[in-house]
Amino acid sequence: MGRSPESSSNRMTTRVDHQRYGQGSVLQRQGDVLLVDFDDGQLRRVLETETSEVSSATADLIAGRWAEPDRVAAKLLAHAIVSTSARWGVFSRSRVRLLPHQLWVAHRVLARWPSRWLVADDVGLGKTIEAGLILSALLGRKRVRRLLILTPASLVEQWQDRLRSMFDLRSAIYTPDVDRPGADYWNTHNVVIASLHTIRHNRRDRWDRLLEAEPWDLVVVDEAHHLHDSERGGPTLALQLLRQMDQHRRIDGLLLFTGTPHRGKDFAFLGLLQLLDPATFDQVMTMEEALPFLHRCVIRNNKALVTDMRGQPLFRRVHVHTHTYAYSPAEQEFYDKLTEFVLSGQAFAASMQTGSQRTAMLVLITLQKLAASSIAAVSSALRNRLKRLKAIAGGQRIDQPDVDRLWTELVQNGHAGGKSDADTDANDDIEAITDRSRDRLVEEIAALMDWLQVSEREVPALEALLALAGCVIQETRLDQMRALLESLPADESVLIFTEYTTTQALILTALEARHGTASVAFINGDGRLIWRAADGDQQTRSSQRDAAATAFREGRVRFLVSTEAGAEGIDLQDRCHTLIHYDLPWNPMRLHQRVGRLNRIGQTHDVDVHLFLNPTTVEGRVWSCLQEKLDRVAATFRGIQAHPEDIHSLVLGAVPNVVTSMNRAAATQSLPDLGAFFEAETSKLGGQEVVTAVRALLGHTARFDFGVDAPSIPTVDLPALQPFLQIALRAAGHRLRSDATGLLSFVVPAGWRNRGYFVRDRYERVHFQRDRQDDAAHRLLGSGVPVVEAALADACTGSDNVATLARLRAPLAVFAVSDGVQTDGLAAPVSVFSVEGRESEVSVLHDWQLVARLNELVTGLNTPQLESATDWSGERRAAWLARASAALEAALPGLELPYQRPVFRLVGVLVPAGG
Repeated sequence: MGRSPESSSNRMTTRVDHQRYGQGSVLQRQGDVLLVDFDDGQLRRVLETETSEVSSATADLIAGRWAEPDRVAAKLLAHAIVSTSARWGVFSRSRVRLLPHQLWVAHRVLARWPSRWLVADDVGLGKTIEAGLILSALLGRKRVRRLLILTPASLVEQWQDRLRSMFDLRSAIYTPDVDRPGADYWNTHNVVIASLHTIRHNRRDRWDRLLEAEPWDLVVVDEAHHLHDSERGGPTLALQLLRQMDQHRRIDGLLLFTGTPHRGKDFAFLGLLQLLDPATFDQVMTMEEALPFLHRCVIRNNKALVTDMRGQPLFRRVHVHTHTYAYSPAEQEFYDKLTEFVLSGQAFAASMQTGSQRTAMLVLITLQKLAASSIAAVSSALRNRLKRLKAIAGGQRIDQPDVDRLWTELVQNGHAGGKSDADTDANDDIEAITDRSRDRLVEEIAALMDWLQVSEREVPALEALLALAGCVIQETRLDQMRALLESLPADESVLIFTEYTTTQALILTALEARHGTASVAFINGDGRLIWRAADGDQQTRSSQRDAAATAFREGRVRFLVSTEAGAEGIDLQDRCHTLIHYDLPWNPMRLHQRVGRLNRIGQTHDVDVHLFLNPTTVEGRVWSCLQEKLDRVAATFRGIQAHPEDIHSLVLGAVPNVVTSMNRAAATQSLPDLGAFFEAETSKLGGQEVVTAVRALLGHTARFDFGVDAPSIPTVDLPALQPFLQIALRAAGHRLRSDATGLLSFVVPAGWRNRGYFVRDRYERVHFQRDRQDDAAHRLLGSGVPVVEAALADACTGSDNVATLARLRAPLAVFAVSDGVQTDGLAAPVSVFSVEGRESEVSVLHDWQLVARLNELVTGLNTPQLESATDWSGERRAAWLARASAALEAALPGLELPYQRPVFRLVGVLVPAGG
């Protein structure tokens, strides 16, 4: 139970104001040194000469010392706003609409400090917004000064851009060139975003400098499954670095974000949990032992549960349409001949030494993957390979490629599959490869490996294959896609994905021939596309990723054809709800990422996903088997409210290489035997370990539930700060002016300018409107903006505590609740609550509810006059305060506050004019 520190002794607690630390309650006096419990939750010993005594709200109420209503209302609003911001992050300067589950995640993370969580929300739920809400609150209240964000290389600039554009948070991007001995990079920059795959390498003693630098108040890791541990292979370099930083006490708070937290190994998952909470978790415990504690540090929200503020589901259904087709005779003959070539090549490679055998298999796997995409793609690789083999035979010298590097890159991209647990770092390096390499590596690799033949008579075999390819006048799958597009409404936007740029060029040419050159945009890692036009001329076109995505979103082009370079980091749901998988990647998690471009918050239609399967091919049969198996696994989770897409992604995330390995091996199996072979090879996919892991994530982690959590989710938003600004300015003798468009202007009181740096003398054309996109970002006011923070600080430390307000019908008391127990000088944020009513008819309001209530009382109110509650005696006031305190104390257990021993103090009181 909580108790008021002001009622815990025979005398009132002395309140003091410190010139640096603000206000607090004196707990002990030793000569001229005071032990003060400051309102920021810190215990400090300070000189008495540095403080000034401030009046107690309790003493002022009982004595009847009435103050100006504007000043008291501004003070109470400021306390409620600070508490709401610290606990929810709701007043951050996000320029996007905030949603209940995002506020809920921010609240869970902000509730304690140091905060350590694994946030494993499904794709598309807005993890950047969740992170921004958390960071805005922590940076704005100066709980966090030094922040390090570690993310895959391809997402570094995206994190920087989104934090700046959505939340006006500025950061530096780490580059190895500036991190030199003597440069003191890590102490010079306080907010840094770094590539996880760059920083994990201990080059030029980088780790030593990191471990010697000032500690980080908060470290954020995106795609945290790269922090992997294995019983056989050991921890990845990234995990080793984080562990060393933690052991050297260089990490205070820690947030890990990943959509696939459990990747099929309890040992690795428990290693992540141990990093977060070593006192509770270790890698020798069982999952059964860990389950009861997961909700303390793991959050998993899925698309089936998240809603808007009215409780309406945010995500539409996803409908998957499978279109089967058969090869033409010419295509079938080419496919059979290529399969024969691959199988004979595998047999030939088996007689080679280990290094050459691995390289030969690399070439054959590449050809197999390209053939699954299009005949055009594999023909291009065969043509280039034949050309180089003939050049070598003719005596031309061609540099031998770095085979180890190429093999590593192929494994990193999920094309070859992992070799063992010892290869974990290589398997986790997909994001370290540039977009250009991801798009072009597989297409080029067959040609680059020409120094090693994969067949005894490869040149004539390649010539025969190319002759057969030349007989394919039109690819059947392309015809199928054309027919599908003709069946859609003429203005319907369509997103088309393919793995390879040669196939992309094939699709682009077909679309432009039918719909015109202005109808299509494309995205790939190169930013350019090369193909041969109908007249035989080679053409090159350039396209920037952001420009292409913008043109598609705005409806200036109907079709967007993308490789995997567009499968992450872009949102395309505004105008499109139709997606076509022209080919199917060997890594099925990429399908989930592709669909995530459309199945996002803000999508107003059900999403239609189309894929093409040829049941006579190995790849088509493997995918059919995979879908059947995933559906059977999902059926085991009936009764758990989760989206099938979410269950599929968790299952596939737990065994990331199983389908890649299947596609490699299945080429050697006859189609009648493939089903049994698939079941044998993928037993782990639906095995008990995977099912247990998925069930744990769906049933034992913390998650948002509108039916339970909605009443506590704040319904106030940025505009709720405007009444405070108006009344605070009025209390200081200034005015807030608003023009016809809602833009605000004001002169800053001198007291505010003295409370912080970067507070200007005057503000023009600013606002509190998140959705106002026609103005520069710096005009948006909110938590963390220097002038707003200065106004709040000035109001919170005001000495006016009690006032009358004619609009009130019953007294309203505001209390600050904090933790009476502190560990290592740390404390959870102070929480503000209010009690309003008379006798037994009292109600307890949360901080955000108090903001709404006070705004209701002061909005549109002219400057109220100073009055006294003449009909309310000191004895009656004391009795009412005792009842209000008792009501709050009784309510505390149900408020789920993160305090061991909650204590509270009176901040101020508003009473009706008549008492």
